[in-house]
Order: sequence, then C-alpha cells, then structure tokens
Amino acid sequence: MSPVPASIAWLLVGIVAGLIGAAVMSYPMSRSATGFVPARVATALVTRRRPADVPLPQALAFHGVAGAGAGAVYAVLAAGLDRVLPALGTLPGGVGLPAHLLAAALVAGAVYLVFAVIVFPHAGGRAYEERDTEVQGRWLRASLAFGAALAVTAPALASLLG
Repeated sequence: MSPVPASIAWLLVGIVAGLIGAAVMSYPMSRSATGFVPARVATALVTRRRPADVPLPQALAFHGVAGAGAGAVYAVLAAGLDRVLPALGTLPGGVGLPAHLLAAALVAGAVYLVFAVIVFPHAGGRAYEERDTEVQGRWLRASLAFGAALAVTAPALASLLG
C-alpha cells in the first residue's frame, strides 16, 4: 500500500479544518439573535423550502458540509498560491505562511460575501430587510471566527500527519 500523496493529504487537512471551522463558527451564530438562520437559509435555498421549514439538524448538517467544502477550497487555494507567492516560512504540510494566511483570509471573505451579498438579501425576508446592518455585522464575526479556526487548525492538523 502506497502512502497518501501530499496533495490528497493537504486536501483532507483542509476538509477537516473546514469542519472544525464550521463548528467554531457555530458558537457566535448560537449567541446571535438570528441564531442558525444562515444555515437554515442556505439549506432552504438548496432544498427549495422556506427557511422556517428547515429542521435544525438538517441545517447543521448542511453547515458542516459547507464548512468542509470551504476547507477544501482553502486547501486548493493555499496550494496554488504557494506556487506563486514567496515562502516566508513553511508550515507543516509544506505550504508557505503567506499562501496559508492569504488563502484563509480569501475563503473567510468569500464565505462572508456569499451570504451578505447573495444569500441573505435573496432569502432573508423581512427580518433581513429590517436589520440588515445587524445581521451583516453578526455574520462578519461568524465568518472571521471561521477564518481564524481555519488558519489555526490547518497547520495543526498537518503537523499531526507529518
């Protein structure tokens, strides 16, 4: 049996880091007045239901899948950026620090923008229209929590493999 190629291992690191990031992101979401509305709205868009009709377990499962997907995007982006950015220190997993940090920031920013610009305005309904600044601020904090968790856990997980 041959060892797992480094690229596949790094992708798995990204996926698991994304799952952990989604779990970490759940804390600020749970403390927010809007709670898990983002997960319900996203699940509702995919399942073509109203957000109020989405059961919380299904929304949480979709939230985890979305976190894993964002983690996979992070891993691919970090590996690609690592080919073009200078390596000012290499992290466990072989990715340079600038590529890692930029990829984590870009993914966290994309997570924020997708919801703040597309999902919430499209499917947030009256609650979003009346409190859009508050909702976007809370979502920004949740997205930053996701990005920070991704930035910390990816190298930590990669060190366990290496």
